[in-house]
Amino acid sequence: MLINIQDLFLRFTMDSIFKVTFGYEIGTLKPELPDIPFADAFALTNEIASSRFMNPFWKLQRVLNVGSEATIAKSAKVVDDFIYDVMKARNAENLQNSGQRDLFTRFKLLNEGGKELTDKTLRDTLLNFLIAGRDSSGLTMSWFIYMMTLHPHIEQKLFEELRDLDTENVVNGDMSSKELPQTGGDDYFHERVERFSELLTFDALLNLQYLHACILETLRLYPVVPLNPKSVAADDTLPDGTEVKKGEFVMYAAYAMGRMPSLWGPDATEFKPERWLVDGGVQPESPFKFVTFQAGPRICIGKDSAMLQLRIVLATLCRFFTFQVVPGIDVKYRQMSTLLLAHPGLPVTVAKRSLD
Repeated sequence: MLINIQDLFLRFTMDSIFKVTFGYEIGTLKPELPDIPFADAFALTNEIASSRFMNPFWKLQRVLNVGSEATIAKSAKVVDDFIYDVMKARNAENLQNSGQRDLFTRFKLLNEGGKELTDKTLRDTLLNFLIAGRDSSGLTMSWFIYMMTLHPHIEQKLFEELRDLDTENVVNGDMSSKELPQTGGDDYFHERVERFSELLTFDALLNLQYLHACILETLRLYPVVPLNPKSVAADDTLPDGTEVKKGEFVMYAAYAMGRMPSLWGPDATEFKPERWLVDGGVQPESPFKFVTFQAGPRICIGKDSAMLQLRIVLATLCRFFTFQVVPGIDVKYRQMSTLLLAHPGLPVTVAKRSLD
């Protein structure tokens, strides 16, 4: 089967983060893979906003409402109209008794100091979650699969870790007593996938150390945000003595830092999950060295959620499928605020693994 797996991953993460944020099913990953105007406008708005770093005339274009700024204005309106319609529908519900645990419901019921959040404030807050949540997992999954296609010995070692979990529990363990459909058919394959997914509890995921190491190594070489600018809030002096003034920008390059021999050794550019393993377990690095999720009081608040999602999805895929990049495809990234794979994305052929 031939698929553009980056497109599927981004659809999946859009659906999941919108459900978590607004408690609403957007449906971009339906079998027919529909074009959802909101999702298309959301992606286009992010793309154009990212290009402003390389366009010194964007503010003038915005005033004149021409070029890319005219496009982003139309796309932003589609995004806003959709989000406000969803918020209006949710506001009409009895949120107190809805039983929903999405972020919209939580923020609406927070009501700190007796002051309810305005729709504009709520929209701005939740949109930040959407922007971060869609790309962080979706793009990392894409680069992860690409790394597996380039390093079959690593893919095999990961598969063996996942197969052992499957064999110990589904085939020979407590779940083996449950009747399975006839071996070899689609029903049997689907049932095995479903039973494996039931194994992926929080504790079980933490024990998949090689999977964790492969994810961290992917994030080291392919951080979702390759360049991270910060605005200086007040005059300050950095630890190395560099003086920075209020209003200036300071930028650090997670992409470059992840490939520096001075930080990671002479094999810094190699994909080597073993660098994270000590006595068979993952040894975390300082967040000031491994800066993919930032560090300090403003470290990414969605880090743990993203890592859980990555583990669940990638464990399932790598246990039951193999992937090969379509021959002749030049895989590279686009110059954007996130490390998106350039057109045509990541076309791969997918094959089921043998369950014997």
